[in-house]
Amino acid sequence: MESAAGKNFAIQKNDTTWKFHPFSVDIIVGSYIPIGKLNEQFKPSLQVGWSLGLTIYKNTRLSVMVAPRFLLEKRSLAVKVKDSIIYDYHPLGWSIGGLSSTRLYENKQICLELINGVTWEGIVTDVSDVNSGDSISISSLGLSLGLNTWFNIINRINLGVLAYYTFSTYDNSKYLANPIGNSSFNLSLIYRGPKRNQNR
Repeated sequence: MESAAGKNFAIQKNDTTWKFHPFSVDIIVGSYIPIGKLNEQFKPSLQVGWSLGLTIYKNTRLSVMVAPRFLLEKRSLAVKVKDSIIYDYHPLGWSIGGLSSTRLYENKQICLELINGVTWEGIVTDVSDVNSGDSISISSLGLSLGLNTWFNIINRINLGVLAYYTFSTYDNSKYLANPIGNSSFNLSLIYRGPKRNQNR
């Protein structure tokens, strides 16, 4: 006769509660929250985004993300153009790059994924470059680390909370007249499509 432990192992092995589709699209809506010195420059701001993901090995996924953000300023952004400083009042932000997620824990109610990534962070200003006439962008490398928490509330609907910290090298930009800081926190609701296929 099969033991109770053996039956439990078989159930866990065949459990597809958190079996995501190999190809996915994530939709993200939430808050971009400046930390430290960056909090002196910007208020918490709306961030939206989407990403395309692919399972590469068991519980590991890679994705490409695009996330524009609508920055709310506490003070104007001082942009350096040759020997002049111009103050910009309505910048937009964005984040473009790659993320990886690795499953850390799961049960019938929740699924936790470790998120880390490398992105290109940018702030688009209304100030024009004197040579090209293009809008000046304050761009930087971004390194991110955080958690994705999925909740099994509605059958097969992938809803969760995405939370991660990002370190950005904004202060290395030649266009900044003054340092603005480098740390931010992102807290968002996330939806992943298509739905999961659950056999149990």
